[in-house]
Amino acid sequence: STVGVLLTSRSGADYQNDVAGIDGRFRIGDRHNVRFQYLDSETEYPEEIVSRFAQPQGVFGGDAFTVNYDFNAREWYAEADFDKADAGFRADVGFVTQVGYEQRGLGFGRIWHGEDDNFWNQMRIGTYASRSEDATGRLLDSEHSTWFSFNGPLQSYFEIGRNDREQSWNGVTYETDNAFVFGQFRPNGALHFSLNVNRGKQIDFVNSRLGEQLRVQPSVDLNVGRHMLLRLRHTL
Repeated sequence: STVGVLLTSRSGADYQNDVAGIDGRFRIGDRHNVRFQYLDSETEYPEEIVSRFAQPQGVFGGDAFTVNYDFNAREWYAEADFDKADAGFRADVGFVTQVGYEQRGLGFGRIWHGEDDNFWNQMRIGTYASRSEDATGRLLDSEHSTWFSFNGPLQSYFEIGRNDREQSWNGVTYETDNAFVFGQFRPNGALHFSLNVNRGKQIDFVNSRLGEQLRVQPSVDLNVGRHMLLRLRHTL
C-alpha cells in the first residue's frame, strides 16, 4: 500500500494556478485494491484570458476527487469507480480536459481458464456501465458496454463487443451506439499483426449532428535484429 502527496504551481503575469492533493492505493488481501486521489486548486487568470475564454474573475477554486475499487479472483473480477470535479477546479500543469461533472461506474466479469487440450488459454466475458452528469444533474454521458475475449495460440488475442451510449452536446442528447472487433497475434518473434474495427454512430461536434462512423486500424510490427523496430499503421 502507498500514500503520496502532489503539489504543482504555475505562475505568470497576473496569473497563478496552485494544486495540492493526496493520493494512495490500499491492498486488502490478494483480491481487493482501492485507489483514490483528492485535489484542491486555487486559480487566478489575467483579464485577457477571463474575457477571451469566459473564465471566472478574481481568485477562484475547486476540488476534484476520484476513487476506484478493484476485485480480482481466478474466475471473477469486478470494479467500481467514482469521479468528480468541481466547475472551479483547474489543473493547468496536468491533463484535466473537463470539469463540472460527476461520474459513477460499475462493472464485473467472468474468467475461464483453458486446459492443456484446449486451443484457447483464457476466455473472459464482462460488462461495464457508467453515467456522467453536470452539477445540475443533467446527463452528459451514459454508456453500457458488453464484451467477450479470449487468448489463444501464437500470443493471439481476440475481443468483440458493443457499446450502448448516450451523449449530450449543445443541449441535445444523441444515441452513439457502436460495435467493435479487435484481434492480434504474433506468428514468430519478429512479426506482430493487429486489427481494430469500430462501426456505429458518432457526433459531428462542429455541426452538432449525428453521423455514421467506420474506423479500421490495421498495424504491423517487425523486429529487425535486436536494435530496430519497424512499425506500419494505418487508420481508415
